Amino acid sequence: MRNVPEFLLGFMAITAAGGVAVPLNALWNSEELGYALKDSAASVLIADPERMKLALPHEASLKFAKILVRGDAVQAQEAGATPWSSVIAAGKSKKCPKIKMDAEDDCMIMYTSGSTGYPKGVCHTQRSVGSAMKVAELISAVKPDGAKSKALLAVPLFHITALCPIGFASLPAGSEIIMMRKWDAGKALNIIEKEKAPNSFIDLKPLVTS
Repeated sequence: MRNVPEFLLGFMAITAAGGVAVPLNALWNSEELGYALKDSAASVLIADPERMKLALPHEASLKFAKILVRGDAVQAQEAGATPWSSVIAAGKSKKCPKIKMDAEDDCMIMYTSGSTGYPKGVCHTQRSVGSAMKVAELISAVKPDGAKSKALLAVPLFHITALCPIGFASLPAGSEIIMMRKWDAGKALNIIEKEKAPNSFIDLKPLVTS
């Protein structure tokens, strides 16, 4: 999906339940999405309407459950998906399951760009993801008292340069994330000034183009 809060919430829910999260490139076409869904043996797809539509042609052969994010009831019904709001409502009365996980258990599969062929799935462990958060925790410990951290997310969360140093790091640091739907340098400067975000993360590589 695009950069929306549900991305991080979904990621945390999956990994807390002992599952393996697979961030998918929101700029992929239907064939590329289908390849990653099959290659990772994904059992549940959490997607926004645009990505859900691209993935639906592969549902019959791959048989994955669907959760629709940022869509209305009509879109959910057409896709045969459970709305995100229904998932949240159903979980309000439940506690997070206590799952025993080891440091070397699989936690995430991150796909490469695939510039030399099909994308390659790189498996990350609970240890590697936890290490990213531990670094952020240590950095927060040496910040001046009362210092507030805000980060402008200028790259997509499906990419490691955003998910690791911004997404994961925000959890132990308690920092605020400001999400841009599409990169625009002029708008970014206005956002930094308006939000008083001195710790904004700016990556000028044009990863988000649509």
